[in-house]
Amino acid sequence: MEPFTPKTAMKNMGGVAIIDEKGRIVIPSEERRKLGLRPGDKLTVSIENGAVVLRPIIPRPVKVKANKEWGDEAFLKAGEAPFGD
Repeated sequence: MEPFTPKTAMKNMGGVAIIDEKGRIVIPSEERRKLGLRPGDKLTVSIENGAVVLRPIIPRPVKVKANKEWGDEAFLKAGEAPFGD
């Protein structure tokens, strides 16, 4: 990863987020859509090379037993396997 500078920021920038008075930011809708982020998703926050980096936390797969009614926990985001061993 190249160091964060105003030049690299402009090159890599998709959208602009503004910090409000409570410290909250809104990730632009296009970036949320590209990453498949939904309301309630959790992100880790870190600082790398002087930049704030947000990474989605992918929930652990859950095991579903036979003859059990399917709940919301069985329907994870695309690419996540809901079945165990």
